[in-house]
Amino acid sequence: MSDQVVTLIERILRTHAEEDEIKADRKEIYAEAASHGFDKSALGLAVRTIRQRGKAETPAAVERQTIADVYIEAFDASQIRVGAREEAA
Repeated sequence: MSDQVVTLIERILRTHAEEDEIKADRKEIYAEAASHGFDKSALGLAVRTIRQRGKAETPAAVERQTIADVYIEAFDASQIRVGAREEAA
């Protein structure tokens, strides 16, 4: 049992170290982009948008978006009715 815990902890620590290296690399890339005149915030937004494209195509994400669209339509419809009542008054 204790050997297994030690092994698990070592693996977790190793992945954290790898993650720290990747974060440092990413920071250098953004600094390089800035030195070439690119807007780091806009670049980050572009990267996030591109990464989210793949996630948005999963069945769960499509279902979630469909439900959200229904909610938005219901909200928009309620605003139209409220506007019509205010105009009638």
